[in-house]
Amino acid sequence: MDYTLVIDQGNTSSKVTVFENDKVVETLRFGVLSVEELCPIFEKYELRGVIYSSVAKLDVRLVESLRYMTEAPVLVMTHETSLPIKVVYKTPHTLGLDRVAAAVAAVSLYPQEAVLVVDAGTALTIDVVDGESQFVGGNISPGLAMRFKSLNEFTGALPLVEYSVSDATPIFGYDTTTAIRSGVINGIVAEITSSFEKASEAYNCKRIVLTGGDSEYLVSKMSDSKMMIDRHQDLVAKGLNRILRYNENN
Repeated sequence: MDYTLVIDQGNTSSKVTVFENDKVVETLRFGVLSVEELCPIFEKYELRGVIYSSVAKLDVRLVESLRYMTEAPVLVMTHETSLPIKVVYKTPHTLGLDRVAAAVAAVSLYPQEAVLVVDAGTALTIDVVDGESQFVGGNISPGLAMRFKSLNEFTGALPLVEYSVSDATPIFGYDTTTAIRSGVINGIVAEITSSFEKASEAYNCKRIVLTGGDSEYLVSKMSDSKMMIDRHQDLVAKGLNRILRYNENN
């Protein structure tokens, strides 16, 4: 079998994905990633390649352990890694590797098509990939949980509001809880919608690609939209796997 391993260390958790060619075989998520957690994967699969990416500080010890545990080549994703897309961002050395990977996956899924790539995680990133496979740029703002938490932490009286798909989200809240929930949710939906409208005008963008921990929730809140919205929970992992294969062949 042709297995590859993708390790994506995020801000709040680490996602480990096993691929057979381009198909996701197994996905695991860890709050704190350790070598011990990875041992069963190396025992279960004969890997052809491994790619490691982190949006935080590079875990040198983990990388060294990976190279000790497998004979397969281990690619550490950096800003110098060769990509199957062109990045025209003015400061590529500050560009989040997860944003790059999501863009690579979007280009692979929708070739020659301009798309708006939205990653709804700890932070909300909204990026544009044009029809010539170029990462143009995008926006970064607080994610849903961060917005709710900040209202609670930086005020003296506002409560910490939870959110779920079944919650009512009126245009205007009728009490403090719904006012906070509606302000945050409607605000983030308006942010995505406005970005899509601008991307449509500038790049003829016709599709939003959503990923991240809050993507399912946001899709439910945008279900009545006329915009074309596709959700891919494994978008970043698919992009990293694509980058690994690209570097194997180049």
